[in-house]
Amino acid sequence: MKTINISVTSEQYSEIEKFTNELGFANRSEFMRSLLRLFIKKPEVLSVETELMPFKKRPLSEIEKRLRKTGRYNEKFIQSVMDGLRRSSIYAASKT
Repeated sequence: MKTINISVTSEQYSEIEKFTNELGFANRSEFMRSLLRLFIKKPEVLSVETELMPFKKRPLSEIEKRLRKTGRYNEKFIQSVMDGLRRSSIYAASKT
């Protein structure tokens, strides 16, 4: 089994916790795997109400600038995101 780490807002985390408990999942990972299985088998179920945006590669400097501009994130978080992006397959191959 592979591991995927994601960052979510506090509100999203609370909702994930709520649904995990209300629906009787053993943990958050089981809940998220269930959502993925649903989307993989029947993407139309989620796409009816959920708008998924295609990934558009942007310069890392632009991403960092936008994160700072929101005023919502501390320096440690911004650097963590930027370090992760630099290591990601989409950015590691280029110097964007």
